[in-house]
Amino acid sequence: MTDRAPYLVGGPFGSGYPYVAIPQMKEGRLDVSSARRISHADYVEWTRKARPQPGDIVLSRRCNPGETAYPTPGLEFAVGQNLLLLRPSGVFRGRRLRALVLTGYLVMAIQAR
Repeated sequence: MTDRAPYLVGGPFGSGYPYVAIPQMKEGRLDVSSARRISHADYVEWTRKARPQPGDIVLSRRCNPGETAYPTPGLEFAVGQNLLLLRPSGVFRGRRLRALVLTGYLVMAIQAR
């Protein structure tokens, strides 16, 4: 297993955990109604390093870099390969961290890597 989720083929599936990609990020929120679905086994494997939780920020690193969204409390999902999961610590929490991301500084640093 690599650090990236395997490529998914096909459209949304009726059951399972949402696999959140860029199209599910809308106006700072996640809309998983059109998300592809993955099995419980895939969810466990793909979230073994970090499971999204309240207070995290989901950040797009491609297509529309800098787009952000907050995880919906109680929603269990896996983050797509073109997204980053930011977990705040210290003084940069919640709105402060999102404001830092939206300034573009963090996006430029990520793109420079």
